Amino acid sequence: MNSQTIKDKDGKLLYEPEVILERWAQYVEDCIQYSDNRSSDNNDINTTESCTISEMEIRTIITKLTRNKATGADNIPAEFLQSLGEKGIQTMTRLMNKIYNTGNLPDDFLQNIFITYQR
Repeated sequence: MNSQTIKDKDGKLLYEPEVILERWAQYVEDCIQYSDNRSSDNNDINTTESCTISEMEIRTIITKLTRNKATGADNIPAEFLQSLGEKGIQTMTRLMNKIYNTGNLPDDFLQNIFITYQR
């Protein structure tokens, strides 16, 4: 399997960067319930936390990703994210803002895989 492909909901391989981006966005949106279920009756804090992550912040982070490294469990190489263009930056920004401001993280975002290394 090519490291720059993912499957649609029916298991069909997707190859085009824009189609892959849309599928990835759809997957994340399916994983998250975009309702804010944080408690609003916290007696210690009388404000609701909100944040806006800018497109420039997302662009900067993606630009700084190290190239030619092994992919994680998502199988998405840095080079792919760096090739998404403006539409990709806009989609990533929208998703990250929804995730941050709702407080709902997809379970996949909470998984880490550690590979031990012995010399």
